[in-house]
Amino acid sequence: MNAAVSKSIVDLLIAGGVESREEAAQLSQNLNGGSWTTQVLDSGKVDEQRFLSAIGNFFRVPVVTLDAKTIDRQTLSILPSRFVFQHHILPIAEKENSVVLATYDLFNSAGRQLVTQLLKKPAEWVLVPRAQLLRAMKTLYGVGAETFDEILKTNRGFEVLHEGETATDINADDPEASVVKFVNQVIREAIAERATDIHVEPLENDIRIRYRIDGILHEVAVPPQLRVLHAAIISRLKVMSHMDIAERRLPQDGRMNLHANNQEIDVRVSTIPTVNGESISLRLLARGGQHFGFQRLDLSERQEDVIRRLLAQPNGIILLTGPTGCGKSTSLYCFLSTINSVSRRIITIEEPVEYKLPGVLQMDVKPEI
Repeated sequence: MNAAVSKSIVDLLIAGGVESREEAAQLSQNLNGGSWTTQVLDSGKVDEQRFLSAIGNFFRVPVVTLDAKTIDRQTLSILPSRFVFQHHILPIAEKENSVVLATYDLFNSAGRQLVTQLLKKPAEWVLVPRAQLLRAMKTLYGVGAETFDEILKTNRGFEVLHEGETATDINADDPEASVVKFVNQVIREAIAERATDIHVEPLENDIRIRYRIDGILHEVAVPPQLRVLHAAIISRLKVMSHMDIAERRLPQDGRMNLHANNQEIDVRVSTIPTVNGESISLRLLARGGQHFGFQRLDLSERQEDVIRRLLAQPNGIILLTGPTGCGKSTSLYCFLSTINSVSRRIITIEEPVEYKLPGVLQMDVKPEI
């Protein structure tokens, strides 16, 4: 890096909020490869809006607000989705003589050079905040879009996976197994969104993926043409949950254990045959680190007092009902944690055991026995 460029970088960092030239000079040099802009933003030493404004002035590029709803989806076909996700360069408009590209990283010289080879028109650049860009990419392309794009370019993405395969660490993707990678991305995304359920549902000409978050189902954006992957996705999930991948006429239940996003997750899996193909549902249950107490239920003082008096009774039944994801299991585990003590012997009969409570004898019902 020559002295003039180095001085310009330091000036940008100072304009972005770095407190001293010494600190800015050190930050400009202590880079570990990869995206320089990303590393600077991740350092927490700059204000992103000020930093982008300084970069915009430096390159004479406007800083804009990005709204995915205003972007014509036809524009997305200008660049391969894998390129978009790899370089964080999003086509947002096509003009008569140019294509408008949004990014937060104008220092990505490799991406900017490649994009000139991919485009048939000159590029017109705009800067957008990183979070806005990533959110727009996710909304427009759907979960796992970069992997789906890769699958469509290969012939091996639709292979039926063999029974007996296991996948316990979904952070460790096999770069050659694109369907595996796509399924892992769907599950990781659900965990990151704090979803309790994932539903993969075949429609007549499409496939729908929905996450249940706080008891409410939310449809997830998915790549176009995902329907062609339906059989491979179902097969992969069956393999992971030790089901019979050849059985498509009868409902099945299975389980798997995953390690994802530094969490241990138990997953209950069930399939049902429909006229459009098999639908599969996953219930995600975090293992360990769960604290069950009344504060978790967010009850009023009066409600908590009523429940505590009920729990203090020597006998009786407490019946909880409600829709999926409303907190029935969480409430019951909180009640058990409240009355659990060394002076009591507590035995539960569960189908299935969703969380393990220290000191409680929990029985998992096995209908097949």
